[in-house]
Amino acid sequence: MPASAFSTATSFSRVSISIAGTRCVDNFSVVSGNHRLKFGGSFLLRDGYFDSKTFFGGRFGFGTLPGALVSPQLATTSINAIQSLDLGLPQSYQQGFGDGIVGGKLPYYSVYGQDTWKALPNLTFNYGLRYEIDTRREPLRTFYGNYGPRVGFAWDPYSEGKTIIRGGYGMFYAQIPFVIDYVVQSLNEIDGFRQIPQVLTTINTAGAQSAVNIFRTLRAQGVIGIPDTVRTITPADLAQFGINVSQTGPRNPLTVLFRTDPTYRNPRAQQGSIGFEQEVTAGTSFSASYVWALTQFITRARDINLRNRPIGPRGIREWGAFAPDCAGAGIVNCFINPTLFQEIIYESAASANYNGLLIEFQSQIGRNFAIAGNYTLSEANDQVTDYNSDFRAFDQTFDDPEYSLSAFHQKHKFVIYSVITTPWRNPVLRDWTFTPIIRANSGRPFNLLAGADVNGDRSTNGDRPLLRLNGLDQGAIPRNVGKGPGFMTVDLRVMRRFAFNENMSLDLTAEAFNLFNRLNFSSVNNTVGTFWPTTVDVRGNHDVGPSGPLGFTSAFDPRRIQLGAKFRF
Repeated sequence: MPASAFSTATSFSRVSISIAGTRCVDNFSVVSGNHRLKFGGSFLLRDGYFDSKTFFGGRFGFGTLPGALVSPQLATTSINAIQSLDLGLPQSYQQGFGDGIVGGKLPYYSVYGQDTWKALPNLTFNYGLRYEIDTRREPLRTFYGNYGPRVGFAWDPYSEGKTIIRGGYGMFYAQIPFVIDYVVQSLNEIDGFRQIPQVLTTINTAGAQSAVNIFRTLRAQGVIGIPDTVRTITPADLAQFGINVSQTGPRNPLTVLFRTDPTYRNPRAQQGSIGFEQEVTAGTSFSASYVWALTQFITRARDINLRNRPIGPRGIREWGAFAPDCAGAGIVNCFINPTLFQEIIYESAASANYNGLLIEFQSQIGRNFAIAGNYTLSEANDQVTDYNSDFRAFDQTFDDPEYSLSAFHQKHKFVIYSVITTPWRNPVLRDWTFTPIIRANSGRPFNLLAGADVNGDRSTNGDRPLLRLNGLDQGAIPRNVGKGPGFMTVDLRVMRRFAFNENMSLDLTAEAFNLFNRLNFSSVNNTVGTFWPTTVDVRGNHDVGPSGPLGFTSAFDPRRIQLGAKFRF
């Protein structure tokens, strides 16, 4: 099936989410000599309700198709998504039926104990342990190993109150979002029962069940309307095509199932820091700190219906139509269960790492001038951006190449600001306050996408283009090699206070954001096609329109000015 961007002829789904909770917290402290002990716990009863109706609206996907599907005379060209819609040639049809509601009461427990020990007049230690239980709904696993030790210290080496050295380390756990519970319940098959049975056919499906035949027939019968939907397609409408919608018994071909790994657990972050702060002169201080974070057991979605494949001549593993030994009856060489379209598993298998150096200063010079600023030099790496299907690995059987700079990585970040008040007594010049802020940071990485199923694994969203050098394919482009646009802006706030008496005053303000109206691009069209010639210095292109590869698609706000008044009494 050719793959590209989808346009939707009918609605996709309707989502209703309700999360309510009852919380109980209790803490108590004990002071004994140089120790201050504290113990406590909390209980949160989360009442989750999720009504997604996934795929219930039904959707037909239209995209770029070979012109030969229309006529042999068009074999050297292609037709776009709008033309495919006009000709009634959907790439796919997908719809879900049944029950879209998943709910449940999910208790969350935590207990902790900690001690603040003043070992010396100038040295204090903090240490403790926290334990959490994040109860999940079956078939999602509840993990009972969420122990979080914490330790820290604060040291004044000269006992003068002008120098302080701090450090700490701790383990922290994230709660699992209820959407994971929902998906592995409603889109799973548990003991032979499917809460949401699905129908999926493509343009390549043979006979009456072809997506093309279903679309044209239902449109001729008045079930499908364009541009407005007449009504939702029902199981009775599909019976004429030999499609039986049932929550039990044989699955319809190309069903998508979502499961959870038996070892699934909460994500865990280990965080550490060390830093010092120094008073340089009265009112002026400087600090530097290093921050490290290692996050493990991050949720990742992966298709476990794919068989391990050898590296092919294009430098990648290939399935489906791209693998000659998968044709016809040989499809079992590519897919463990050929009747499934995908079998997605949520697993706690990804990791992320962050290292950052933060330098700060602040100074108060007299009563009328203060200035402060900070600079961050950092690097963030990870294996996955999120757990939804848009971020699945290019090669779902071998994810080592996915480790790269994170989508939120910013190597440099700089902020400086000041507060200036006028010192004069002149009625016109007094009581003015100026607050300029300068912000600048380097751009974030972005991922190059092919916009097509490059390796035939039935997944389009995460596929990257192949690196083609001198006419030869060198495997997939690495993840997040694009260099996003940098950012710089100057903001200014001006305030004038009119004091009428001790209890009554009027503040008039004028605020300018992006004072010099600098053009700051915010995003790049990262869909560049199946092949790309380089991984070096891949950036947005001013000379390309937003629909072209690497064209800028949006920008941050231009200059904005707002006025305000506040009356105090």
